[in-house]
Amino acid sequence: MSLASFKLKLAALPEPLRMGIGLGLGFFVTLTLVVLVMVVGFGYMARIYDDLERITLVNNVKIELAHTMKYAQRDRAVSLYSLALIKDAFEKDEELQHFDRKAEDFMKAWSKLQSMEMNADERALAARINKLIRERSRIVQNAIAYAVKHHGLVAAEHMRKIAIPGQQVVADEINNLLELQQALIRQAGASAADSYTKARRIMLWLCTVTILITIVVAVIVLRQVLRQSRELEYKALFDDLTGLPNRALFFDRLGQAALMYENESKPFSIVVVDLDRFKEVNDTLGHHIGDLLLRHVAQNISATMRRTDTVARLGGDEFVLLLPSAGAESAEIIVKKLLSALCQRVNLEDSVVEVVASMGIASYPEHDVDITRLLLKADMAMYAAKRANVGYRIYTPEIEAVAARNLELQNELRHAIEHDQLLLHFQPKISHHTGCIMGVEALVRWNHPQRGLVPPDDFIPLAEASGLIQPLAQWVMQAALQQSVKWHEAGHTFSISLNLSTRNLLDGDLPLRVSRLLASYHGRPDWLVFEITESAVMAEPARALETLNKLEKMGIRISLDDFGTGYSSLSYLKKLPVSEIKIDKSFIKDMELDASDTVIVRSTIALGHNLDRDMGFADRAGL
Repeated sequence: MSLASFKLKLAALPEPLRMGIGLGLGFFVTLTLVVLVMVVGFGYMARIYDDLERITLVNNVKIELAHTMKYAQRDRAVSLYSLALIKDAFEKDEELQHFDRKAEDFMKAWSKLQSMEMNADERALAARINKLIRERSRIVQNAIAYAVKHHGLVAAEHMRKIAIPGQQVVADEINNLLELQQALIRQAGASAADSYTKARRIMLWLCTVTILITIVVAVIVLRQVLRQSRELEYKALFDDLTGLPNRALFFDRLGQAALMYENESKPFSIVVVDLDRFKEVNDTLGHHIGDLLLRHVAQNISATMRRTDTVARLGGDEFVLLLPSAGAESAEIIVKKLLSALCQRVNLEDSVVEVVASMGIASYPEHDVDITRLLLKADMAMYAAKRANVGYRIYTPEIEAVAARNLELQNELRHAIEHDQLLLHFQPKISHHTGCIMGVEALVRWNHPQRGLVPPDDFIPLAEASGLIQPLAQWVMQAALQQSVKWHEAGHTFSISLNLSTRNLLDGDLPLRVSRLLASYHGRPDWLVFEITESAVMAEPARALETLNKLEKMGIRISLDDFGTGYSSLSYLKKLPVSEIKIDKSFIKDMELDASDTVIVRSTIALGHNLDRDMGFADRAGL
């Protein structure tokens, strides 16, 4: 594998893994150097120890043996001279025995010394000593025989001239041996000192390299820790997708703004920004386009705001602005400018998206001095603007009262659904030709224990916004089937029309639930007619059409309600499996006074008949 390909493979690994490999290699090299320092140090220490052991155990023994030989050789020389001067035979014999003992001591020491390990110089010197011993042995024996027979100065002179010089030659070689041993001792000491110096130099070098590598690894680890710390701090305070401050940093700056007001009495405002129909962008164009839209909005808001303002993303498609030194009136001016800059068409990877936003404004201390409640009030104002489709709203107590009432009403509606406080009103559908009832439309009402009969306009939008529309629709279908069973048992065979909201229509499990309800009440699919609006279909046409086709295949008829108010009626009319078209009441109520309405109604009726659709007039007042 080439170095370049290795680098590419390494770069492809996740950063934590690359960092771990680098640090692991760094620590491995450091550990290897530490072990190497120990090995080298112990190796040189062992060598020094061997040299010193050789000095103390080998060379010292050799020196001691050489000294023994030297002393024995000296005593032999004295014995030879004394042997020549002694007259008494017994004394001569005793001196001769002393000579032999010293000769024996000499040979024992010499034999032991020769048995020890020797270098070349020592072996050469030993060879010379052995040669001298052999050469001088005969001369010494002849001198001893002469001394045994003679005595006095003549014999002593003979010893001095003939025998003792040979002993001196051997003694000189022994001295050379002693000097050689002392030289070896000095050499061993110098070698030990040199080994120590080298060991210290190498260990110092290795320790320096180890320290440097350890410092490098420590610096890398420290930089990595600091970088990860900065990344964690960034992730803790900033949004990954847009790079804007997140909720934590926004509340921190919000707290600082509140403290600044205490010191400088400068008001500030909060603006909550929420994108309208953002879910549709995600569902129809994909989350990738949704992310691009959020980045675009974040950049657009940041570019429009002042340098002192804080733009944060709370999550999803919700942004929040902190406007220092801006009361409600100043904040309103800024928001108008922002709406103008933000609400435009934008091209995102060949997908055109219409940016629409709703904003709510709340000011400190005008609307509240608690920053948490202040943000909540800005949020209430934003939802009020979204419901009214007016772009922005400034918080007012009435907005909070409506929000509180809606929340209370939402909880009461949930309780009403669970405890059967709802009822159905049935509006008859009269045949234009026969004047007979051909069916009824079920309209839900809420019989509130304290409020009385609550009209559908007060709770159906709330149910759609809160997610209660699903259980509400389930209750309506169940109650309608119960009533239908009773009517069929009484001989009335007309159908019941039920209105489906957008959420109902986009519920993929709706056909299955309808099928189970029909089975539980032993009902037939033609007992039911589901009424839909064009706006409900247009929210997500593909999913809505899939649900409608499933219901139509089950045998349930589909009615298109409020026909004529949508912007794609004709294009979708041929695709939808509808068997009935209901003209919106806005075209009916002034038909006698407005000729245009008359023309529209006649044309629509003709269109429906040509398409083999039943025609009707919409006049519903509830789900």
